[in-house]
Formats: sequence, C-alpha cells, structure tokens
Amino acid sequence: MKDSSLPQYLALIVLITSTVPSFFTNKTLTPESKLVEDAGLDSLDLVELVMTCEDEFQIEIPEDKLIAVSTINDILLLIDGLVGSN
Repeated sequence: MKDSSLPQYLALIVLITSTVPSFFTNKTLTPESKLVEDAGLDSLDLVELVMTCEDEFQIEIPEDKLIAVSTINDILLLIDGLVGSN
C-alpha cells in the first residue's frame, strides 16, 4: 500500500459515514471493521458506497472484485490497487 493510504482511509471513512449517516452513532470503525456487521451497511448502502468510491477516486470497480470485499481495509486495498493502476 502507498504511503498515502492514511488519507485514503480517512476519505473512505468519510464516504462511509456520509453514505449512511444514521449508523455512525456510537460506532468505532477500524480498518478491520466489517462493512455489514460493524458499519451496519445493507446491500443498497454498499451499492451507494461503491458508486461514491468510483466517483470520488475516478475508478471503475469490477463486480468480480467486490466478492472478496468485507472490511474497510479490503475496499481500501481494492481502491488503492485500482487507483495505482490508472
């Protein structure tokens, strides 16, 4: 992962919290936090998060890559790899 991963992580947390502002109350998120179980995202929230990430980071996230994404760190690594390949 690049040295700039912390700002990307923080940007991703901001994206998650802006996607579903109501879930954030009393939640602590870490890179290991699961998007569904810990962050409380449902399937519609996940679609919105992916679309927001694609817009924010100017990337296209292939559906087959999303299967392995379950944590904040998973999506950060995916985005980092896609941004790095552009």
